[in-house]
Amino acid sequence: KKTHQGNKKNGGKFSNSYFEHSSMPEKEVTIKRNAISNPTVDSLLSELENFKTTFRIERDKAILNLLEHSGGRRIEIHQVKIDDIYKAKETGRLKLYTAKKRNISNPSREVPIGKEVIDEIIGFITFDRQELIDKAITKGKIKNDHGYLLINYYGNHMGVQSISDEIAIIRRAAGITERAHPHLFRHRFVTILLDDIHKSLTDMGIGDIADSVRNQLMSLMGWSVDMTPTYEDQYLSEKEGWKNI
Repeated sequence: KKTHQGNKKNGGKFSNSYFEHSSMPEKEVTIKRNAISNPTVDSLLSELENFKTTFRIERDKAILNLLEHSGGRRIEIHQVKIDDIYKAKETGRLKLYTAKKRNISNPSREVPIGKEVIDEIIGFITFDRQELIDKAITKGKIKNDHGYLLINYYGNHMGVQSISDEIAIIRRAAGITERAHPHLFRHRFVTILLDDIHKSLTDMGIGDIADSVRNQLMSLMGWSVDMTPTYEDQYLSEKEGWKNI
């Protein structure tokens, strides 16, 4: 045990105690989480076909597709509304409400998303989601359609933690040993995004690649200025390993 003492700005004293041991990690150690792999994503999607209800299959497929193709945080996927999906069909860009930015004039961002992904989610909205919502209203479980894309069996807005819980259930059912937390989809997305951006800028002969990359990442990922270099540095230091993802 060690004790550090010092002076406060107001002239007082302070004392902090902490422990050091060879088995304890150093304070500066950063834990790196690897991106979820393609085989794991494929296994999760395949396992859904073994579930009993079409509603659950299609809803969970929407969850996995949004995590994979938008790079959104779990809470951001949770906030997607059906109107956002229909708008994305028109524009090719999905609006996400940025979770980790405070006191800004525009708390949302738009990310490009494929037509096939949006069309599949619209299929879920039109059939399975609508059928469950209608039944929930008829039985008095809910008063009206709240408009959120992800719902539970009672027609209510699905909880944020339920997204992680559902993925964990699929993972166990598929016998997957690799971690499959929602945020690992975000790591995968930014890994592929960085590779594409670097290649595109290099091909175009843009000299100041670092600033260009960071501006695009901040726009698409909803990051602050100080967060972006961390991901870029990790990407550059492990670029050979990323190619297999």
